[in-house]
Amino acid sequence: MKSRKLFAGAFACAVVFVFGAAISSAPATAAVLYDNLSAGTNGIDNIGPPSPDAIGPLYDSFSTLGSSFTLTQLQILVGLQGASPVGGFNVALYNDSGASTPGSLNQNIATVLDSALSSSASVITFSSLAITLAPATRYWIGLSSTNTNAAWLWSNDISGPGVAGEFYSDAHGTFSNITGPYQMQISGDAATPLPAALPLFASGLGALGVFGWRRNRKTKLRTLIGFALGYLASVSAAAASTVYTYAGQNYTNTTSFDPTPPSGSYTSAMHVSGTITLATLLAPNLPFQDISAQILDFSFFDGRTTITKATASQPVTLFAGTDPFGNITGWGVGLNMGNDILQTLGEQSYFIQTSTVHDQGEITECTAVGTLGCSFSQSDAAFNDRSPGIWSNPDITPVPAALPLFAGGLGVIGLVVRKRRRGQTVSA
Repeated sequence: MKSRKLFAGAFACAVVFVFGAAISSAPATAAVLYDNLSAGTNGIDNIGPPSPDAIGPLYDSFSTLGSSFTLTQLQILVGLQGASPVGGFNVALYNDSGASTPGSLNQNIATVLDSALSSSASVITFSSLAITLAPATRYWIGLSSTNTNAAWLWSNDISGPGVAGEFYSDAHGTFSNITGPYQMQISGDAATPLPAALPLFASGLGALGVFGWRRNRKTKLRTLIGFALGYLASVSAAAASTVYTYAGQNYTNTTSFDPTPPSGSYTSAMHVSGTITLATLLAPNLPFQDISAQILDFSFFDGRTTITKATASQPVTLFAGTDPFGNITGWGVGLNMGNDILQTLGEQSYFIQTSTVHDQGEITECTAVGTLGCSFSQSDAAFNDRSPGIWSNPDITPVPAALPLFAGGLGVIGLVVRKRRRGQTVSA
């Protein structure tokens, strides 16, 4: 009889542990990373010769969000530009160079023949792909050829998912999407993170199950203590705030007038970075709006100066919008520290800004005073107008909350086990 109970207990524990391992794997959710395919077309660019107007290779960028992504389908809008078919063009995935320009070849996707196109716009679909992409990373789709009359259509409409904040590139250079990116759609499967506490909670159930069927006079005291501590800590963790982290790209332009004040210089190795603590997680598909009322704390650094909620001279105003997963995809925030109007010699003011299209750091110093205060000032500044940074979202459940829930799982099962033993005689 005892061996049968031992087997049952062990089997139940094994089931719980297997369940905990299973739920620790994040499910995948269908998602569209980038889509301006159906936007109104404003023009076309020829991919390659023999067209005299060819400016290829042509590239369009897109970025993954805070979780891994499997690209399963690519669609592009192309057509023939007033000429008969002559050849074809190659479609490929490229890595980013690190400076928001096309980099090395990641992999070829397909070759499209001119004969498959018409003079009117055609949507070419590449499905059944299975390309694994890294989280929070920029990639490029590139169209290239040395013998084609095909052209890639472009649109000034950047309202579609993932379009604003990206870039396109041709033989003349790389440009922000605000001037008209090429038309395409990127879709696939995104990993959806589970609350970090859930697998550990299940593991807690299993761990206590291992010992629960063993008779122990101290079980009641231990389980009560475990449950109490788990409950109190879980309540505290449930009230935890939410921290969003921003990592900007390096500055593309700097203006310094050294050896004149301010002392020091911005460099192209610097960038804007920071964190904003909100009262709650931002909702998915949040329209671009003022969310300043939700800010509990913030801290931003431009490579030379840190501005926090405690040191800012004005209340911060934050505008933000999110995608279907709650990731920040549109934003705008400006921070000031110091007086708006400088008064004394050597007095400084500081400004940090980040938005979907612009990052900036600036220091201004009064270098001459007159009867009404500062009469002349000089500034050092740094900008990035080409490559916006990326926000990292917090986990659904903060990691510290996982341990209290683990203890809670132990406590709950311990109490159940103890209850089932009532009336039983415990042998010495």
